[in-house]
Amino acid sequence: YIKPKVVYKSKNERQRELCALQQEFSQEIVRTIMECPDVEIIYIDETTFNLWQAPSRVWLKVGMRVELPNSRGQSITMIGAISTARGLFHTHTFVSPNNADTFLPFLLKLKEKCKGHACLVVMDNLQVHKTKVVRDVFDDQFRQMFLPPQSCELNPIEKAWNIIKAQWRKTSFMMLDYKKKTDEKVAEAVRFIQSIAEGQDPEKMKNVAHANYKTMALTLRGHLV
Repeated sequence: YIKPKVVYKSKNERQRELCALQQEFSQEIVRTIMECPDVEIIYIDETTFNLWQAPSRVWLKVGMRVELPNSRGQSITMIGAISTARGLFHTHTFVSPNNADTFLPFLLKLKEKCKGHACLVVMDNLQVHKTKVVRDVFDDQFRQMFLPPQSCELNPIEKAWNIIKAQWRKTSFMMLDYKKKTDEKVAEAVRFIQSIAEGQDPEKMKNVAHANYKTMALTLRGHLV
C-alpha cells in the first residue's frame, strides 16, 4: 500500500478560482436582467435567532451593573425571500433546524406567490437546497440558481437579516415575560420575530436588494468579495 500524496491548493489559487466563480455568477445575473427584464430575481436564505441576544449597548445609572444570562436559550430559524421588485415579501419562522420538512413548504408557498411570471431563485449551497424533492419544485418558469461557495456577500438578504436581528436585540428583553415557561417564551418569540420581518418597510427592503448591485460590480471588476 502506498499512501497517496495530497496536494493542497495555495491560498492564492483558491482565491483566484473563487473570484472567477463570483465573476461568472454576477455576469449571469446581469445577463438575466438585460436580456430577460420580466424575470424576477429572488434571493433566499435562512438565519438563526436566539431566545435571548445581548443588546449592543445599554444605559446605566452610576452604581448599576448588568447581569447577563449564561445561555442564549432556544434557537429559532427564519427562512426569507427578497427581491428588488417586492422587497422582503416571504418569510417563515419556526423552532427547528432547516431541513426538507421545513424548507419544502416555504418553497411551495413562494412558488404560489410567483405564479403568473418567471422567477429566478438564487440560494446558497446548503444540502437541503439540492435534495430531489426541492429540485422537483422548479421548472421553466420557476428556476433555481446557486451562489458560488463562500459568497454570502452576494446575497442581499444578509443585510435584511442584520436589520431584523438589530430590532430583535433591542426589544427581545422587553417583550419576553421571564415568569412564563420556556415553551411559552419560545412561542412568543417566534410570533414576535415573524412580526418584525412582516413589518419591514417594502421600499427599504427593495433598496437593500438593490444594494447588491454594488457588490456584483466589484466582482465584475475582478475583486473578491
